[in-house]
Amino acid sequence: MATEQVHLEYQWWGLEDTTFKGDVVYEIVARFNLEEHVFKDWYDFEQKMPHMAYAWAVATRFDNLERLFIHLRMVPQMLGVEPLPVKSTVEDISRHQWLMSIQDLALYRFSSIRDVSLHFVNDLLEIGLGELELNIGKIKKAILQTHPNVIAILKEINQCGRSVREDRNSRAHEGTVTLGTKDDEIFRIASAIESFGGRTNKFDIEAVYREAVDDIYKRFVSETNTLQEKVKTLVDSLLDEFNCRYDARRPT
Repeated sequence: MATEQVHLEYQWWGLEDTTFKGDVVYEIVARFNLEEHVFKDWYDFEQKMPHMAYAWAVATRFDNLERLFIHLRMVPQMLGVEPLPVKSTVEDISRHQWLMSIQDLALYRFSSIRDVSLHFVNDLLEIGLGELELNIGKIKKAILQTHPNVIAILKEINQCGRSVREDRNSRAHEGTVTLGTKDDEIFRIASAIESFGGRTNKFDIEAVYREAVDDIYKRFVSETNTLQEKVKTLVDSLLDEFNCRYDARRPT
């Protein structure tokens, strides 16, 4: 029996409704006009206005984190593209190629959110870990005693979408590509034939594609919703810490 077709919808992923964005990004950083001040470089900025330099750096990390969620909105959009194959002035993009590209984008963006979350914590708490040494193990070693709740949330973020990251690692390190169809190789061949105007008998490529799209959409939306809630919890849990560090830098 055929499963009911999923209704694809645009997903408004982001961090707009966090308290952190309202209090830090809107109330502090957005009201600061950098063009009204003259700084030779970042060091000069930190020396003259240390509180604003700190706020600016942390808000930038927050913005990078939110942008990754916003970029993930493209995935449902791409899953809903019609007609297929996708027209190109070079060579039309087959259903197989299109689906593979969507998954590549989704896997890259999704896994990047975990990494940028570590950068956010590193900058806000001023842990001081360099780009190449930044990982959850070293952050745990640095702040477990002082911020066990942050480590707990980072671990939850790390667990989100494990299957998505495993797919990404298989693709990156082993060259494995799994599109979720009943037979990916037949689907690839049928897609290539279709892109050149042909059809294959006894293989309903549209139905197979629709089933794969539905599966990707349901799994990806569910996992991204969960990840979004964990990240919201993380950033808001650090608001008081930010305020303490920001206030300590303000001129008396």
